[in-house]
Amino acid sequence: MSETDVMPADLRREPSRVLRLLPWLILIAVCVGQAGANYAQFQLAPLAPQLTEEMGLSTGQFAGVFTAQMIPAIFLSLIAGMLADRFGVKRVVVIGFAITAAAAIARIWSASYAMLFGCMFLLGIGVCFLNANLTKLIGSWHAPHRISFLTGIVLGSSNVAMVLGTATTALLPGVRIAYLLSAVALVIAAILFFVVLPNRNSPHVSPIKVPEVRMMESLKVACGSRGVWVVAGILFLFVGVDMMLSPFLPTALQQRGLSPVSAGMYASVINIGSLVGCLAAPALASRLSRQKPLMAILALVAAGGVSVAWLAPVGLPLGAALFATGLIRAGIMPMAMALPVQLPEIGPTYAGAAGGITATMQLLGAVILPTYVVAPLAGENISVFFGASGVCMLGVFLLIFLLPEIGRGRAAKST
Repeated sequence: MSETDVMPADLRREPSRVLRLLPWLILIAVCVGQAGANYAQFQLAPLAPQLTEEMGLSTGQFAGVFTAQMIPAIFLSLIAGMLADRFGVKRVVVIGFAITAAAAIARIWSASYAMLFGCMFLLGIGVCFLNANLTKLIGSWHAPHRISFLTGIVLGSSNVAMVLGTATTALLPGVRIAYLLSAVALVIAAILFFVVLPNRNSPHVSPIKVPEVRMMESLKVACGSRGVWVVAGILFLFVGVDMMLSPFLPTALQQRGLSPVSAGMYASVINIGSLVGCLAAPALASRLSRQKPLMAILALVAAGGVSVAWLAPVGLPLGAALFATGLIRAGIMPMAMALPVQLPEIGPTYAGAAGGITATMQLLGAVILPTYVVAPLAGENISVFFGASGVCMLGVFLLIFLLPEIGRGRAAKST
């Protein structure tokens, strides 16, 4: 059965109407997929006491279960991107989310550490395949100057799902009900991808023609692009700082004398700022002739924010400092993620392999920087820990100057 067969009859009779709707239907499917996967992971945090008691999990085992969803991205992102360049995004993403949906359903009946870990690992397959091809998918359907803003919308949907998973799961009547809700969301995402994403031989293909390329050719072109590796370095540092802030900010605030509840509330403010930033900064960038100066300013200010915002006086100053830090930092990521598909040597054709490289580096940064670099240097000194996070953001600031110019300014210069 093809997508044309499952589309409503009136859409099959009006291809132009399909072409107008498809880019936005695809964006909705991507947001549902991202949100569903993140909700399934972050709903575990408030379930931790119940899971550790009912399943007898140690703290280390629970941490392993929580992070298992990120493991596929380390090993499979590059392969997923190369496969999409060769066989098309639809085959890769639909297969990935079919596996994820099946794992989400199986998780409802997980009764042991091994089964829960396995289900969480498989839950990461779909979002891994999607993230590796995110900008390839968006760049095939939208103008280049819109890509960073639309990427911000997708990242925003992930942030909303994280907040919902953390804040509302404890209100549900049980673990299985919580698992059921995320399973329903992921099944819906898998169905949406199957129905909405067109095959290459569909009459409703994207307005930007994306040819099939050999996997090794795709890898060679992506690896040979300096811009791809600069973006990979930026995301390596950026996501590494993310993983330093999120777990340790509440602890740092408690060391200042705040109660756990107050520390958690203040820490959530930075996430709210991030939600605003990943939408506002790309929207502003799309109106500018050059994006690099904006990215550099954001990175430089964020370096100071991650270092000292947590030290602001308790009350409105602390909330404002954390909100501003989240807003300023989050604006960098969608612009950086959207860059490879806009490079002339990459484009939508090789964006899968390029996205695989950058997605792999993101996850490596999340694991290596906080665990094996910054934490050993900082020891028990929380000030050194956040200072080192600021140094990483200064690294982002410096790498931005190695980026090629993108956006309207580059287009105008080339004409």
